[in-house]
Amino acid sequence: MATNNPIEAASRGNKKGESIQILLDKTIQHLSQQAQRILGIAGQLGQAPFVLGPIISASDMEAITVRAAIGELVNFGLAIRKEHHYAITHPLLHAYARHSRQFPVDTTTFAKLVTYYNSLAQSQAQPETAEYLRLDDEYVHFIEILKGVEKRNDMAGLIELVLALRYFWEIRGYWREGKQWLEKALAASESAYTGQVQQQIRGQIQLVLGGIYYRLLDFDRAHALLLESRENARQVQDLLTQARACRNLGLIQRNGLGDPNAALQFFEESLALTRGLDESIQHHEKAREFLINEIEVSSCYLDKSMIDTENKDFETAAIDRQTAQSLLQACLDHYRSLGIYDKQLEAHIYHGLGIAFQLYGAPSFVEAYNHYKQALHLSQQTGERGQMAELEACLGEVCFGSGQIQVALAHFDKSKTIAQEIRDRQMLLYLQDTVTGFQSRLASSGQEDLSSQYSLWLKSLMPDAESSPG
Repeated sequence: MATNNPIEAASRGNKKGESIQILLDKTIQHLSQQAQRILGIAGQLGQAPFVLGPIISASDMEAITVRAAIGELVNFGLAIRKEHHYAITHPLLHAYARHSRQFPVDTTTFAKLVTYYNSLAQSQAQPETAEYLRLDDEYVHFIEILKGVEKRNDMAGLIELVLALRYFWEIRGYWREGKQWLEKALAASESAYTGQVQQQIRGQIQLVLGGIYYRLLDFDRAHALLLESRENARQVQDLLTQARACRNLGLIQRNGLGDPNAALQFFEESLALTRGLDESIQHHEKAREFLINEIEVSSCYLDKSMIDTENKDFETAAIDRQTAQSLLQACLDHYRSLGIYDKQLEAHIYHGLGIAFQLYGAPSFVEAYNHYKQALHLSQQTGERGQMAELEACLGEVCFGSGQIQVALAHFDKSKTIAQEIRDRQMLLYLQDTVTGFQSRLASSGQEDLSSQYSLWLKSLMPDAESSPG
């Protein structure tokens, strides 16, 4: 008969005196009640190092008591200390702590763990921090807590924690895992809520899920979800979700379907909704939404400028480019006047300014490079990996245009590494097209050694670009 308990599975067939279960039971008898309780709580987390925060929150013990109990586990060889973290010493011991009846974790204790991780995710998602990379070390524990909430059939709790993690998944590039849990949350919302509350929750989930499908290049699914999000938000007068849904619909039109004019309509609708936000939205958040929309509008003008140039309509291209630059500079000035520090937003402004200066051509490449570097520095602090990959590629383009061919290739390589880590197929294909064009220019200009380097690099990229899931 199959078992979900690894301890039972490992103990089968052993003599009674040699049973892993019995040996561990005998060891645990020598522990204090506090140490046993700590071990049981740690068993609810993932098999990864943990800090004391969640243990203290869930145990209702004083920090000094928890430290003493952890020290007891360390002395018995059941846990080890790693700088500011602790870890259970063996996977079987972790499984024992999770499944043994010696360590019952009641509903109240587990709920406190959920509350701790909810608060942690929400605190890191605030614009003034937005340092999502801090959650990477906790990600294994988040997933185990989600599984625990699902196992307990707490659908409202599942939805709450999924929504707390929504921006982390999108920004750190955990798109497939995010998709999986957001789909579960969307299905759970059918029974967990009713009426307008259900519409509001579903609209919020659909908004983020649509954004992740956009990242995964499933534009049809993304478009359908975002339209539903916008409609659900409209029904409950949730202007913020409406505005964000419109903005994401614009991103699909601009980046997915290559139609900046259609995108501009969505961005302008989003701007109008943002202007209508009432005073219940914090001043910072309202200003942030407005500025993000302005950045996207400017991006549309930059895209139109590139299309105008391809069509040899240089006069219109210059007007669109100047419009974009003026909008972006106004965004930067407005941002500075607010007296806030929002690294994520600031990175997007500098990214846009870099593109604008790059489009002016070689005389403005230094300004473009400096803006890109500033944006990259900010993105590295927030951990926004998708943008980091884009910025490394932008730096590569500017360096190539400035004649720094090998430096450019180093930037392209950094972009490739990040894109492969997060399986960003869209970025990998962009790199393939961009570097192929540069390699052809090197070959046609007789720079055979450099052309060969770019060819070898492309051979390392193409299998990844072809096999990376969409």
